Amino acid sequence: MGLLLAMGVLVWVAFLAPDDGVDASSLQQGIGLAATFAAVPAALLLRPAEPWRGDSLGGAMALAGFATTFGGNLIGLLMAAAG
Repeated sequence: MGLLLAMGVLVWVAFLAPDDGVDASSLQQGIGLAATFAAVPAALLLRPAEPWRGDSLGGAMALAGFATTFGGNLIGLLMAAAG
């Protein structure tokens, strides 16, 4: 689910929602956010780890998402939900 959410964020930020159309800046932002969203599921898929490591990574992602949600940041809310 986390990887699918990361791909959706990439498409949304890079192609569907940029203010001035698709350009290098929107692509960089989309790739950066998608890499952030995919960090936890990709880390757990690449190397088997103890469950507590996944919980700590997901918890940190959820806290970062909640911290950036205030002010109307929908990406932060999605990040909190994915964490």
